[in-house]
Amino acid sequence: MIALLAYLLSITSSFLVYRYFVFKSTGRFLHEYLKSFVVYSATLIINLGLLIILVEILDIHPVIAQILTAVITVTLSYMGNSRFAFKKNDSK
Repeated sequence: MIALLAYLLSITSSFLVYRYFVFKSTGRFLHEYLKSFVVYSATLIINLGLLIILVEILDIHPVIAQILTAVITVTLSYMGNSRFAFKKNDSK
């Protein structure tokens, strides 16, 4: 239960930073939040899958595997948020 709460709080804080400081979005709050939640959930699944592959199958040290995975998932998270959750509508 605590892990779920921590996950939701981390998604919310990341969303707020992206919304107000990175992308300076003025879109619909809940709509963007839910789309951002989808992005973060996808990156969590990718993170877990990569860790299993790197540590269990390729026998990479867990710390090195987590560093590699973090770089990949942070990049995917930014790309997903910029191209999906906070995508600007150019049809003005």
